[in-house]
Amino acid sequence: MTPLASQLAEWVSEVRYEDLPSDVIESTKLRILDVIGLALAGAETAFGRSTIAAAVVMSPPGPARIFGTGDAIGAPTAAFANASLSQALEYDDTHNESIVHMSSPAVAASLALAGLRTVTGRDLILAIAVANEISCRVGSVSSGQFHRRGFHPTGLFAPF
Repeated sequence: MTPLASQLAEWVSEVRYEDLPSDVIESTKLRILDVIGLALAGAETAFGRSTIAAAVVMSPPGPARIFGTGDAIGAPTAAFANASLSQALEYDDTHNESIVHMSSPAVAASLALAGLRTVTGRDLILAIAVANEISCRVGSVSSGQFHRRGFHPTGLFAPF
């Protein structure tokens, strides 16, 4: 029997933009706009301002941007900062079965990585749709159990 991680890796390596249903494409576009809008709003909070200040101090200059600031920093720190900003007001989307806030980390990481090389809009949509699918599916294996034990599912499952 093929391990689940190998099955997942095979699917990810073979899935193409053309395989995505049209409703998934449209939903992903809206999720991108939602995350950026939430990050811009979150940047205005005390939490947001401190997150931005910390990200700028901790990261060397790089190709990725903190949404709405113009600060160019390393991709990992930009992904972390932008995902954090988009969750600051706690309006980001949630997959109820897994209790994962999937789009904030997926969009932030994908856009930060897009600063490292040229990607098409289709590539970006595919990456975010696949990331959302994986974090929700992995998080659904034990619906609510991690949350009940004090672990935040987004931090556990979004990295997949």
